[in-house]
Amino acid sequence: PPKARDKTAIQVIERMMKLLDVLAAHSDPVSLKILSQATALHPSTAHPSAFISLPLKTGVQHDPDVVSSGCSDVLSPRRPRPMQDLPKIYLWPNLMTAGNLACGFFAALSIFSGMLSSHNGGSANGYFYQAIALILGACVFDALDGRMARLTGQDSPCGREFDSLADIVSFGVAPALLVHEVVLAQIPDKWGWVIAFVYLLCGAMRLARFNCLAWQDAKSASQDFMGIPIPAAAGVISSLTLLLMWLEEKERPMGLWTWALPPLMLMLAGMMISKISYPSFKGLNIRTRRSLPWVLTAVLLIILTIKWWQVMPAVIFVSYLCYGPARPWISRRLRRELEEEDEDRELEEALEEAVEHPESGAPPPNSTTVPVPDLTPEERDRARRLA
Repeated sequence: PPKARDKTAIQVIERMMKLLDVLAAHSDPVSLKILSQATALHPSTAHPSAFISLPLKTGVQHDPDVVSSGCSDVLSPRRPRPMQDLPKIYLWPNLMTAGNLACGFFAALSIFSGMLSSHNGGSANGYFYQAIALILGACVFDALDGRMARLTGQDSPCGREFDSLADIVSFGVAPALLVHEVVLAQIPDKWGWVIAFVYLLCGAMRLARFNCLAWQDAKSASQDFMGIPIPAAAGVISSLTLLLMWLEEKERPMGLWTWALPPLMLMLAGMMISKISYPSFKGLNIRTRRSLPWVLTAVLLIILTIKWWQVMPAVIFVSYLCYGPARPWISRRLRRELEEEDEDRELEEALEEAVEHPESGAPPPNSTTVPVPDLTPEERDRARRLA
């Protein structure tokens, strides 16, 4: 009540005013006006700072002298944010992300141009080929930005958010439009719209989940993916669309195989938000050392991709799609050979175990040996570097 003067009421009011201190320091004039109206108490209250009477106006930066003496220590002009608190924006990683976004935007424009050409009686295949090439180019830019950030030590939350915004355009909107125009538009009653939107929705949810996990634990962002990443899903759709268009031009009708894309999009949508573990391959970079057979295999794969560019992208992306569900049944040694980062992760876990449990007979952290069994000489050298 307005005439309450007991000690408990005054303590409650003091706590409210402390809360207002925090709110007022981070609020704009409109929010301060709402606070002043919502917390105004009767003037007969004994506590001098228990009421607010400020002539606040929307969009006006108030001078401290205008504020009444009873509340001058509570409501103060908004202070500018210090420069050191602003997010860091690095040039080269964000330049790669900008290339990713540009490819996605131009791919969408190419798809729209193909739609207009098709409606005017012309051929749209040239525009669709261009859109597929741009989506696959966006995959290349997406692979480069993260690796460049890690190699140069320029990884930042701002870059992660920018990358997600670019991914939803390049790997969500553009592939959905592409498959809708090539296949889904023939489905009656607008069910093609629903299938394309489900794919886009699950892709956006998968990116949001990844950002939340990375914010909670930054180390998880550099480990395995939970669910198939949206660039790989877009690569599967785009490469299979490329293969179907090429076979159709070769007068090899696919028949019912063309209608495999709609259920495939729904399957990919479910796998993006699933908990299936996929390797990130973030350990593969210019510093990666491989044996001669692996180098020859990589060179052969590049040659085959250049020679049969209509087929090999589908083979690569579908292989990655199938690798995730089959991964638990693959031997650990083969997985270590295929996934470069798993090798370093096991050594790091062994080092952490040695530091946390030195009484188990493990060597001290500054030792040159690592308690990991069955290590090759190359693995022992890597263990010494990690130590």
